[in-house]
Amino acid sequence: MIGSSFIIVALISMALWIIYRLYNVVKNKRINIAREIILFIFFVYFLFLLLLTIFKGGRIEFSNQFNSYMYREHGLLGIINIVPIKETINTFMHSETGMRNSLRNLIGNILVFMPLGFFIPLLFDQFNNLKKVLKVGCLSSLAIELSQLFVGSNVCDIDDVIYNTLGALAGFICYKTFETIIKKVNLKNKLDKIRDFETNNILKKTIKGISIVIIVSLVSYVYAFYNQTMSAQLSDEEMAKKAFDCSDENIIDIKEFNGLKFYLIKDEVGLEIRQINKYILDRYIDSHIGYSFIENEKYGYRQEFIYNGENTNVMSPIVYGKNTNASKVIMTVRDKTIEQNLKKDDYFMV
Repeated sequence: MIGSSFIIVALISMALWIIYRLYNVVKNKRINIAREIILFIFFVYFLFLLLLTIFKGGRIEFSNQFNSYMYREHGLLGIINIVPIKETINTFMHSETGMRNSLRNLIGNILVFMPLGFFIPLLFDQFNNLKKVLKVGCLSSLAIELSQLFVGSNVCDIDDVIYNTLGALAGFICYKTFETIIKKVNLKNKLDKIRDFETNNILKKTIKGISIVIIVSLVSYVYAFYNQTMSAQLSDEEMAKKAFDCSDENIIDIKEFNGLKFYLIKDEVGLEIRQINKYILDRYIDSHIGYSFIENEKYGYRQEFIYNGENTNVMSPIVYGKNTNASKVIMTVRDKTIEQNLKKDDYFMV
């Protein structure tokens, strides 16, 4: 699966954010250092939020859950949980990871949105309102959950939206407590310097910040896509050299089946099957699927099963090995028989 590194996206995004804010300073001929510091912290928090939700494992990998096994078996309910608290109860009652990890996940969903509920009213006076903070928290969480239908192998869960929104509520309560303390010690004027009292361009300002990360992520992914895939214009041998770093002498046989290229390769370790899959836009990608080795100087065969393209309900057998003295290999699948003639000491793949 194609992946783009979070570290690269985060570093480029922060650099562009700093350039954008410096441009604003030069353009407006004034600077509010306290507000700029808070804005930068909020931007870093936004990146951290993406790391926890979208860039899981430090990489973003796009996928289509509508092609997944769960969608084919259960429809939308297989990839989207719309029943509140159902998954939470199931997790606590049946989770193999235990009560501690389940509780950690629940609390984590609340904690991760608390900064959102704190920073929004701090930075924008128009959002110093409980209903608006809850709306922002709910819509932000919903946007993340829906985006997970196309990222990695995540499931869209209404429980996450509920707990994230509760996190925004908790953050707002923390902010109101903080605001009350600031007023009591007569520092409200310091707080006002941080806050934006304009009401006509908040959406525009928010979109600018988010668009920086989105554009960098997409550009980074496009680069990774062309760097990690191979053009269909390459020969089979050129693809093998790029994907497996092997020479033409190592390739015993090449066969194509259902958009998959299978290579029978012999190296210093032994005999193995390597696989290249057809991807999109007439590009191919190393499947990184491992098959059993047959050690050098040993005879015999291995039988493996391969998924039939994206349909994981259908599998096809593949047999390969080194012949001793058989005249042919015969494979029967249901009512279909495939034969391949063999020579003594011959390598084969069917």
